[in-house]
Amino acid sequence: MRGRGQLAVFLRFVLVNALNTGLYWGLYLVLLLVTPYLVANAVALVIAVLVAYVANARYAFGVSASRSSLVRYIVVNGTTTLLRMGVVWLLVEPLSLDQHLAPPAAVAITTPIAYLMTRWAMAPSTGTGDQSSSRETAASRLSPAIELSQVDQPGRRRTASSAALAPARSPRREAASAAYSSRAPSGAKTARVS
Repeated sequence: MRGRGQLAVFLRFVLVNALNTGLYWGLYLVLLLVTPYLVANAVALVIAVLVAYVANARYAFGVSASRSSLVRYIVVNGTTTLLRMGVVWLLVEPLSLDQHLAPPAAVAITTPIAYLMTRWAMAPSTGTGDQSSSRETAASRLSPAIELSQVDQPGRRRTASSAALAPARSPRREAASAAYSSRAPSGAKTARVS
């Protein structure tokens, strides 16, 4: 189940970024009419990054926007922007690819790195400063092996998405849970082994 949950997140990420690439390329082509290709590329990327942050947070990763994730996302996208600009330059100058075709090629080349870095940026903050209300959803999507329940997280509601993504419990875990429950005094709450 873990693999399918991560695959679904990756596919949503790809969809968001495919649509965003269309926005980016359209902006690039319009700006190319009035600016050199590197300037057109930089401006189009900055606008596309801001749109992609909101779309990735809400749709691909299902998390609320927060200051900490925005800062991490800007760092990630600053890094991928520089990487993509380098790839565009490499494709246009030394490799002589048409400057109109270089941006989408650069996006395709850098997408796996961008996904891994974006997944990190959208992960819930481990500090105590920024407590996102969708921390449970983000944790369940990014690390489905973490089972969140009312016993584990008092005051938090278990969502359908985290329940759907939770891995099946192994027979060994079931046996350990049963053994622990049989030793607990009657009426005592038992912790769940996951």
